[in-house]
Amino acid sequence: MLPARRIATPGDTNLKLKSASIILAIALGVLGAVLAAGAADPPLPRPSVLRTDPIQVQQDPARLILAQEFPTPPFYQLLPHEYPYPLIRTCYTHAGICVIPFTIQPGTPCYCEASNGVRVSGVCTK
Repeated sequence: MLPARRIATPGDTNLKLKSASIILAIALGVLGAVLAAGAADPPLPRPSVLRTDPIQVQQDPARLILAQEFPTPPFYQLLPHEYPYPLIRTCYTHAGICVIPFTIQPGTPCYCEASNGVRVSGVCTK
């Protein structure tokens, strides 16, 4: 004859802990499955979709225009004081401004190079 199993009573704390652990394990399993499904690589397009559609041609140049909206001049190239585009770090001289690497701290002496090769000394301003 089989031994009688004990029936859990509502006040049994061991049962509450087991239930909470089971619920937590299920929630973590579902969350892990959802995250794993979202992290999967998207399927590759079929070869028939790879050809250039008119919609794609119209979208690609728009992205290029955004990238070319603010041209970046070469480092140390002397520019006029009224340069119309924003620059991340500039060297200010009496002859103009130039772009310098952002690792140079403001207040540090710097130089800009004119088109004839002459170096003009200045100060890093921003």
